[in-house]
Amino acid sequence: MASSLQRVDDLAAPSLAKPRGRSRLRRMMVLARRKPLGALGAGLMLLLVVVALLAPLLAPYDPYESISGARLLSPSLSHPMGTDNLGRDLLSRIIYGARISLMIGVLAGALGTLGGLTVGLISGYAGGWVDNVIQRVVDSLMAFPGLILALALVATLGPSLRNVMIAIAVGAIPNTSRVIRGAVLSAKQEDYVSAAHALGAPGWRIAIFHIVPNVMAPVLILASVGFGVSIIAEASLSFLGLGAQPPTPSWGVMLSGPSRRFMTDAPWMAIFPGLAISLVIFGINVFGDALRDILDPRLRG
Repeated sequence: MASSLQRVDDLAAPSLAKPRGRSRLRRMMVLARRKPLGALGAGLMLLLVVVALLAPLLAPYDPYESISGARLLSPSLSHPMGTDNLGRDLLSRIIYGARISLMIGVLAGALGTLGGLTVGLISGYAGGWVDNVIQRVVDSLMAFPGLILALALVATLGPSLRNVMIAIAVGAIPNTSRVIRGAVLSAKQEDYVSAAHALGAPGWRIAIFHIVPNVMAPVLILASVGFGVSIIAEASLSFLGLGAQPPTPSWGVMLSGPSRRFMTDAPWMAIFPGLAISLVIFGINVFGDALRDILDPRLRG
């Protein structure tokens, strides 16, 4: 019986080739030529990671330090992005802000995707009354936009980065679970699932070892989307005063309060944080689109 189940596991495993060395590099170069915007998006995401990890080495000033006599300086060689109303170097604060965006994007996006995968897997595989109950709850939550759910949760839990992370993840679960449920319902009809049932494989084994590997394409796409949505949500909540709190160098914090008051006299205070958010979200979106085109067989050219 064990050997039979192992053969079914092998049948259910996605047939993804594992090229090595030059073959893998050549495949990546072909994909980059076919999806240049996707390659650009991957480059922007890689840049975000590098800047976040090397922030102490890249930042020319302490992001919290108010430099004497440097209040509201326009961009120059000594301060390429200018300074804010407290004399803090904007370039340094934006570099350190990449750390917060990366942390929130990765952790909140991963938690939301994992939660949606779990709920969608249980709902789609169990079926019956379990599916009905879960879907009614999901329908109720989907009546509210994810950001509104996050706002309500943060207002209840209190403003902090940890609570923002929890709120964003919870807000992402309903939409994610609905997509995963559809993929699970489709995978349940495949022959390898019927074979596993016929061989007496337990339900948990079928769900984890047979169905999950075959719904990873939408999971990966949802994870890339969740990464970008989490960054926007964190910036929005911080802008509203419910996320990171001053003087934390968050991009959302940098766009709020003083940036609006000094928009006429010091527009760089809002332009550069907004540009950082825009570039990162653009990179994530085009990378996610390319990933979808590559993984979805209906969209392969």
